[in-house]
Amino acid sequence: MIQTGLENLIEHPPEWLFGKRLGLLCNPASADREFRHARILINERFPGQLNALYSPQHGFFAEKQDNMIESAHLRDPILDIPVFSLYAKTRIPTKKMFEPIDVLLCDLQDAGTRVYTFVYTLSYCMEAAKKFGKKIVVLDRPNPLGGLMVEGNLLSPEYASFVGRYPIPMRHGLTIGELARLFNEHFGIGCDPDVIPMKGWEREMMFSDTGLPWISPSPNLPTPTSAMVYPGQVLWEGTNISEGRGTTQPFEIFGAPFTDTEKILSFLGGNRLPGIILRPLAFEPTSNKWQGKLCRGFQIHITDPKKYNPYLTTLKLLQAILHLHPKEFQWKLPPYEYEAEKMPIDLLIGDQKIRHRVESLENIDDIAASWQPELDASEAIRSKYRLYGREEMLQTGEVQIYTDGACSGNPGPAGIGVLMRFDDHEKEISEYIGLATNNIAELKAIQAGLMAVKNKNMPVLVFTDSGYAHGLLTRGWKAKANTELVEEIRNMMKQFKNLKLIKVEGHAGNAGNERADKLATASIRNGKSIDLFQN
Repeated sequence: MIQTGLENLIEHPPEWLFGKRLGLLCNPASADREFRHARILINERFPGQLNALYSPQHGFFAEKQDNMIESAHLRDPILDIPVFSLYAKTRIPTKKMFEPIDVLLCDLQDAGTRVYTFVYTLSYCMEAAKKFGKKIVVLDRPNPLGGLMVEGNLLSPEYASFVGRYPIPMRHGLTIGELARLFNEHFGIGCDPDVIPMKGWEREMMFSDTGLPWISPSPNLPTPTSAMVYPGQVLWEGTNISEGRGTTQPFEIFGAPFTDTEKILSFLGGNRLPGIILRPLAFEPTSNKWQGKLCRGFQIHITDPKKYNPYLTTLKLLQAILHLHPKEFQWKLPPYEYEAEKMPIDLLIGDQKIRHRVESLENIDDIAASWQPELDASEAIRSKYRLYGREEMLQTGEVQIYTDGACSGNPGPAGIGVLMRFDDHEKEISEYIGLATNNIAELKAIQAGLMAVKNKNMPVLVFTDSGYAHGLLTRGWKAKANTELVEEIRNMMKQFKNLKLIKVEGHAGNAGNERADKLATASIRNGKSIDLFQN
């Protein structure tokens, strides 16, 4: 059974959170599998600590329908605490907004698409947390599109906006917790967020595979299917084609009064786009574009999610319509999401050149091929920040070392566990180290793993779930204790030609990490039994 970060937090709350003043970034989709809202659960688990709530675009109740419709600050009618809108006159938290809290918890359901703004609200909160000395904790949730497929061009930096702050693909394949890690480390926010991971989630899972209830994170993503088509269908927001707002199936339905469905299918070479069937239909939006007008268009029916590429599909549909209806089709003009000069479609695509290539009727598959090398190169960056299934994605020829320390009491009897992998070979180390602290055990495990590598020229990846060890060895933290041990390990690391120390979340279903944990725990049992026998 999948357990979200929220459910993991409630079941296994970190001790350090007790006594802290808490805030929560949330909306109606911030709930557990029994539909209990996060603010209620957190208020019960940490009595008297939840001081403020924060809401993203579309409002605390997810009631605002469209872009640039701002939400007012209010008070929660149940808990009687302030709700600060982060989609108002400012989208960046102010010092006053963060005054009531020490720690901001974030529990938002992302849509898996670059242009979905919740992740940028989180990024602004991360920047504010660093500025005002606050802590960020992200409660992770599934990417509804799964975590394997990545699609689309990277955002060009000159087209950064609130619908895309960072150069990531349109369909990015990361969870919101993984994105927080990417934003923080690779894009330099530097606020050191914690992620409370999910349990049981696997990268190949679509949302329908999770067994979790879908609660609309925003008014026009009412179903997992609407989220699935969104990476492509959101492009219609940059045109005069209705994306289905004002209908019961937004983003699944699209069209306009002038679209000729038969000609469109003929231009596409028939109803043969991979993974879907286009069903011609007519509809009348009750709001937004073409309100009250009869529109002709299509509904997208997904027949094979693994073959369906939403971004590429909609680019092909868009090209067909602008070619067949050159007089009627129009690009939407600014403003769009607080950008007053750049074309909305360029902000959505993340690049002006791609729009020009679509307009010139260049083959869409050829356009996609041109961005593929950059997309492939970015995989190495994204893979560093994955929390789930990381060991399955490592390259052949790497030495992979999973390390963990265990301590019965702190200090107390301690041991280390190390799992080493190279191609098809594995080596395990389970060693009792006597009386020590948990931090010493974590460091000793890393040291033992490095000592076991004979060839220092090979690429080596070391995985640890210790934020303490990771901070000391990679982030330049100054050691207040264990200074000699830390210096020894730092010197050892310098001997390697290509060494990376990666922080993973403990007890999050990572097979390598869990095996190292069992080895460390077993060493304490064995060590104790040997000591007792000798005495």
